[in-house]
Amino acid sequence: RALVLRTFNEYGVPRGGAQGGHRGQEDHELEAEEIDRFERGVHPNQQQGGQQYTTPVNELAGMLYNLDFAERGGIQNIYYDTSSVAYTEALDYRASFPSSRFADLYPTQWAWDAHLADERNVLAARQVLHTSVWTRDIRADAERARAEQAANEEMTWELFARGSMF
Repeated sequence: RALVLRTFNEYGVPRGGAQGGHRGQEDHELEAEEIDRFERGVHPNQQQGGQQYTTPVNELAGMLYNLDFAERGGIQNIYYDTSSVAYTEALDYRASFPSSRFADLYPTQWAWDAHLADERNVLAARQVLHTSVWTRDIRADAERARAEQAANEEMTWELFARGSMF
């Protein structure tokens, strides 16, 4: 059944004597005061951000990802300008949010073994995909070479069959 407009207009309105009306006015004043505080920019429940960076956080995160990847993969020749603002901010960001250690990510032998099994499965699936793409490309190249050879043989046969060269 649909609600009438009067239900919404009277919702939250105190019913009763003078005390009820006074309470409603007090609530209205509290609400108005809260709105005024909000408009003045006082937001007590709003989380304040950390350090503001001049470099976009996504760029800093990408730089840190590359550095971590190079470190864990044993890649030694990765170059960043260590005197740049972005590099300094990236290291400050890393200090604020340190990366996890493997021991924290996989605290038990079972978790580590499960991770290794997942990695092996992903690698095997990737190798199957790459092998199928490679096979398709090799077959296409071979078919193209056969078609070119057949076209060359046919052109040669036509030239010699007529008995005239050029």
